[in-house]
Amino acid sequence: MKPLFVPPSTLSFDPSDTAAACPLNTGCAVLDQLMAALAAEGDLEGLDAALDLRLALATDETETILGQYFQLRGRVGERHYLACYRLRRWLEGQYSALVTLSRVSPACEVGLHLDAAGVQAVCARCLADAANGRSIPAGARIQLVRLAARPESMLA
Repeated sequence: MKPLFVPPSTLSFDPSDTAAACPLNTGCAVLDQLMAALAAEGDLEGLDAALDLRLALATDETETILGQYFQLRGRVGERHYLACYRLRRWLEGQYSALVTLSRVSPACEVGLHLDAAGVQAVCARCLADAANGRSIPAGARIQLVRLAARPESMLA
């Protein structure tokens, strides 16, 4: 089957914006390209998973977004590794974890590493990163947030 190509003129981005100069720097554009490829392949399950992620991105529910990403990656990751890699790197730049190890300690921001098996593994790694080699207290809390929408009151 021939690879699917979408002409750049059909993509919507502002070429004067240097961060968005390449449409493959935004997760939504990568996801749209992936959905087009999945539709052309006739992979309805993969397309459904991609649509679920696309809809989740319209919400503020970070855990749902990451869960949908892992479902999509599990379905199409081997055939569309590059698209999943680009989505992973984009999501890692969009979301982070606020980890509070105890009631008296301020929350610290920890970057996400989405090369894990799922959301629970990502959270476990964030807790371990925040503990920095120490044991993780039983009362430790983690909140997955979008970088632009993180609650400033939780950061000290």
